[in-house]
Amino acid sequence: MYLNEQSVSFMSDAKPFYQVLFEQAGEGLLVVGKEGLIEHANPKMLSMFAYDAETDLIGSRIEVLIPERYRGNHVKHHQSFTKDPRNRPMGLGQTLFGLRKTGEEFPVEISLSSFIDANGAQKTLALVSDITQRKVMEDELNSINEELEELVEIRSNELRRSNHLYKSIARNFPNGSIYVFDRQFNYVFADGQELKKRGLSGDELVGKNYSEMMNESIREKVIPSLKRTFLGEEVKFEILYLNSCFFLHAVPLKNGNPDGEIDRILVVERDVSEEKRIEKEIKESLERERELNNLKSRFVTIVSHEFRTPLSAIKSSSELIERYPEGEQQDKRLKHTKRIQSSVNHLNGMIEDILSLSKIEEGKVEFKITDFNLDDVIENIITEHLEVYPKQAIEFEKGEHLISSDRKLVSHIIQNLVSNAFKYSKDDELVSVKVKEEGDGYCVCVKDRGIGIPEADQQKLFERFYRATNVANIKGTGLGLNIVVKYLEHLNGKIRFTSQENQGTEFIVHLPKTRKV
Repeated sequence: MYLNEQSVSFMSDAKPFYQVLFEQAGEGLLVVGKEGLIEHANPKMLSMFAYDAETDLIGSRIEVLIPERYRGNHVKHHQSFTKDPRNRPMGLGQTLFGLRKTGEEFPVEISLSSFIDANGAQKTLALVSDITQRKVMEDELNSINEELEELVEIRSNELRRSNHLYKSIARNFPNGSIYVFDRQFNYVFADGQELKKRGLSGDELVGKNYSEMMNESIREKVIPSLKRTFLGEEVKFEILYLNSCFFLHAVPLKNGNPDGEIDRILVVERDVSEEKRIEKEIKESLERERELNNLKSRFVTIVSHEFRTPLSAIKSSSELIERYPEGEQQDKRLKHTKRIQSSVNHLNGMIEDILSLSKIEEGKVEFKITDFNLDDVIENIITEHLEVYPKQAIEFEKGEHLISSDRKLVSHIIQNLVSNAFKYSKDDELVSVKVKEEGDGYCVCVKDRGIGIPEADQQKLFERFYRATNVANIKGTGLGLNIVVKYLEHLNGKIRFTSQENQGTEFIVHLPKTRKV
């Protein structure tokens, strides 16, 4: 409240209206002379400062209403104001305090005005307000604001740390990436190691459309699956892309919309190619272990049977020889000695097969490349077998087919095929062996008209210890053809066959003319 010299006079001739206004004012009013002495104080002022009567203050210095620590400076401020009296708030921007008669301090707000009384003397009118309640409210408000600011700062720091943590997690997400999409499949967030591998930045992807950037070959599977997530469904699926396998896990991000509409989804994408490779290796390893167990069982069954038979023959023949001590019984002795020799040869053959297979498995097969006539090898093999099967019908026309390869391995391959042809044919059933040139190699065709191979057994014919179901009464270990295949791999050769049960079988082996080491 500001008053000027024309508006107020507190002399004896003052108008009653202003006297009433002064006394009834809701704020404290104080009139101070030029020398700083109090001349008038209204009832509100007295009540505010705990004085009983105006006479208790009149004639006192104004500083009596100010705390001791401020009085020295206030004298200077009063003198300065009287020299340049301008209507203004006192202590602008500062908190002012008043001192009650009881010694209690309280916050006040003061406005100053200067006026000239009826005698021409300069006076100062101070309007004083007790702002204790307002100050309390301001302090409470400031405290609340400080708490809010502190809480906001804490939450902001937590949010910054969380965002940093989330980005760090996403950026370092192993073998994959983390995405957030809106309903149009625009990137809202993207980061992860997989993006780095592709030379992409998550910040660059934000705002771009995932569907448009996707390869058309996988879009038809991915987008329909992800659309189900916007319906509230959690989706998991795999896709193959660029010889890699990716696992996608999508979940809806529910933000509490009243209508329950999902406007964003979170997609975690991982490259699981290595896991798939390891899984495949484990399955293959288990399959090999299962196969090995089967092989062991078949090996025990076949070998025990195949060893027992010739050993029994050797034992019985040796016992029978003892019964023919006389010289005229030589023919009978020779019969049993040949039986012993045949059984021993059979045992040696099985042992050789097993040792050959062991060398192949250990990678210890040695090569010795020489030049030789393939037909000479075949002729020698046929001659040896005719000694065992003298009545066997055989057809072979010798020629000159020069080859550069490992003679021992080639001989073993052809010997196995010729031996099978003789073994599974009757004496009057013709066995045919032919050699013909084909491309950059030779084809050796061994054909019989024997018992043939049942169709159900043909797929497993080259497996170790596998024997066709129609050869139970014929000696064999089931290793021969498996070894043939292994040797052909070392010689860069190939084998194929055609067979019909009770009609015969033909094996065709292709050998390159030159086996390069």
